Amino acid sequence: MRKFLPLLLALSILLGCALTALADEPFAWTLRIAAEGSVSADAMCLLPDGGAYLAGRVEGDADCGEALGGKDAYLAAIGPGGEILWQKRFGGSEDDRFTHVVEGLGGGCLALGVTESSDGDCRAARGMQDAFLVRIDENGETLWTKCLGGSADDELLAISLWEEGGYLVCGRTRSRNGDLGANYGGWDAWAALLSEADGKPQWVVRYGEDGDDCFSLILPQYDHWTLVGELGTAASDEEAASAQPAVVTLDSSGAITREQTLGGDGRSALVTALETESGWLLAGQTNASSALMPLSHGGMDVWALLLRQSGSVSWQRTYGGSRDESIVSTLPASAGGYLYLAETQSGDGQVTGGHGAKDVWVMKVTALGSLEWQQTLGGSRVSTAAGIVEDGAGGYLVAGSSAAQDGDIGWHTSLTTGFLAHLAANGNLLSMELIGGAEEFHAVQLARSEEGAYLLGAVRRANTKGIEDEIWLGKLAE
Repeated sequence: MRKFLPLLLALSILLGCALTALADEPFAWTLRIAAEGSVSADAMCLLPDGGAYLAGRVEGDADCGEALGGKDAYLAAIGPGGEILWQKRFGGSEDDRFTHVVEGLGGGCLALGVTESSDGDCRAARGMQDAFLVRIDENGETLWTKCLGGSADDELLAISLWEEGGYLVCGRTRSRNGDLGANYGGWDAWAALLSEADGKPQWVVRYGEDGDDCFSLILPQYDHWTLVGELGTAASDEEAASAQPAVVTLDSSGAITREQTLGGDGRSALVTALETESGWLLAGQTNASSALMPLSHGGMDVWALLLRQSGSVSWQRTYGGSRDESIVSTLPASAGGYLYLAETQSGDGQVTGGHGAKDVWVMKVTALGSLEWQQTLGGSRVSTAAGIVEDGAGGYLVAGSSAAQDGDIGWHTSLTTGFLAHLAANGNLLSMELIGGAEEFHAVQLARSEEGAYLLGAVRRANTKGIEDEIWLGKLAE
């Protein structure tokens, strides 16, 4: 019996650790929403009272109304305690989905997406793929629906509330009729100011050259907007097609008052925007190398710049190693400076501690963009990032997904696991919590409101019908 005592002691220690981990549940509550087919949420809007709106798509039978055909756009309201207040589906006989949701002026919400239908809620669609908007009050009643575009493909990529009344939307279009005018070639960038009362465009702006153009970010000011996107040129016998980040300012009537391009020779894109006291922190990725750009580290680098309200660039920097990096989101640090949440394939240059595949990469920089510290999270297989928030005690919480079974992730019984990493103020990894158990879990979005932090995810299963998702939502315990 004596020789078994060390083994029993080890097992009791392991069991005690396991029980401690189970008792230290990171979520105050969790919610799962399922359908006979598949239901997923691609966007989450947190509310001041601790509730949330979820927007995505649903296929098959579900407790959100009768199936309309194909994949329907899905919208749900969640209460502060994790209860479903209401859930609805919208669209027609073809495929529809919501990609964005924001709180509406005066309450309720506005959901934005695309539709391929021309019946049902989308009877006013012009053809091909149109932008699709639905305005809902706080009780789940539909105030109006709107299809925007022309007879070719149209898409809206961003939305912003206007305090004077209405919504500014922007995206890209191939149409030359309907709500749009003549086409400049390929995809054109476009923006529209929509009425709060019925969603009708008050004005529409089209912008571009002979290549592919788009607007993807909105930087709202009191009496104007700055739109960020890409301005493309078509291929010729001498040169390949190219695109540069473009910044265009509109006044309240839709007139263009300023336009400029950023970046240099090569590929560059700006994908996130964060308002600061002196302007906007824009971040994306680039492989450009020119006198106008910071030194390249190799491959695609994370690229950040501070754009003053006047339109001038205060500073710009690149971050990375010899392989590819890309930005996911940015966060202001309460202690000063900024956090970048990115993904990296490098293990050299400014990237240390890489695990050999795609890692989640967290950086803390000063107010002028100088790198203070960095941390990689992952293993020998692909890891992806979903969001970063402050923990309320000087540290940070990072959510993502990983197929790795080693490194920071460790062993798990699912094909892909969700994870929640806790970082100290200096970036050191304090703990790693896996999410999903034996089920395949994909983290979608981590966000914080005054009421707490929320993680949106998807539980995925494969069967004879294909890949099916359930929505998963959890509020972190404080």
